[in-house]
Amino acid sequence: MIELRQTLEHVRELHAGHLDRLGRPYHQHLERVLQHLMRLFPDASEAMQHAALLHGSIEEKKTTLEALRARGYAEDVIEMVAWNTRPRGEGAPPYLDWIGELAEKAPLGAVKIKIADNEDNNDPKRIAQLPLAERDVSEFYTKARTILVAALARRAASG
Repeated sequence: MIELRQTLEHVRELHAGHLDRLGRPYHQHLERVLQHLMRLFPDASEAMQHAALLHGSIEEKKTTLEALRARGYAEDVIEMVAWNTRPRGEGAPPYLDWIGELAEKAPLGAVKIKIADNEDNNDPKRIAQLPLAERDVSEFYTKARTILVAALARRAASG
């Protein structure tokens, strides 16, 4: 079984030199997502914690699902990472459509990770540091959060 500290080390290696939109080390975003996950969902499983740390690694093209599998990650971790990898390119759904599908069809752990990711991405301090022309992204994050939280509540109540 891969330990959480090993995943943290792996994520730091994968994203060495990779900076976020504000010029900060990208791995710090992944670590904050894990912190948000544990604050919002203290019962988060170990698999969810691994997936939270890894959630941006495929989307940022730092690894592949196959490489995670070869490294020994469990299929539930890989599935949550896959669900948290936004489709890009031709034929990709608009952001909020993708969020709606994730909210309704992904494992609940993946939905919780996306809520934690949203929490970090929509942090008012972060938004205030974005260029003025990009700050409207907060509206999309707020709409996404509403979709995710409503689906999580509905799904938890029904099942």
